[in-house]
Amino acid sequence: MSADLLRLLCQRRFWTGAWVWVLLIFAGLFVRGVLQKDLSDAAQALLNEEWDAAKGYVSIGNFRPQWVPDPDDPEERSIVDGLRRRSLFLDANGIYIEGKAIGSFSPAEVHAVLSAKEPTFLQRRDTDGVPYLIKAGTMPDEKKRPYFFAMSQSLADSEKTISAFSRQFYLFLPLMLILSSA
Repeated sequence: MSADLLRLLCQRRFWTGAWVWVLLIFAGLFVRGVLQKDLSDAAQALLNEEWDAAKGYVSIGNFRPQWVPDPDDPEERSIVDGLRRRSLFLDANGIYIEGKAIGSFSPAEVHAVLSAKEPTFLQRRDTDGVPYLIKAGTMPDEKKRPYFFAMSQSLADSEKTISAFSRQFYLFLPLMLILSSA
């Protein structure tokens, strides 16, 4: 073999390896994006189901939410307690009535949610930095006055899953490159 041919093979191998690196990096970014979208869609679907369930168990009377589980069904009481712990009620001026506050909502945000035709999805972090997906909308009382109603779903597990995938993928990237060039 001549030195020129050997040099050409080395250059081709270098460039092939570089393209494999680039393709693997983009594949990792693509899969990470798909995973993130799937986890977000799953959290949103779960929140939609719980939103519908909560609306079946709660009404507003005397300016307060009234949760009505079946008193003879301990499982239903447990479900309603879980929904109640992740819900928030504010009046039309943004004044706290009941529930778990994830961050704060300004009067302008409350007004925007109350004037929207459909519930709104938001992402917020609590005081500990835990991410939450929030569905916020309107719940009328017996006199049809609108109240701000929101439910939250923690995104901590989703964030951990995406972080673990990214860390493992990029830690094993050199090994994948070595195995792909062998």
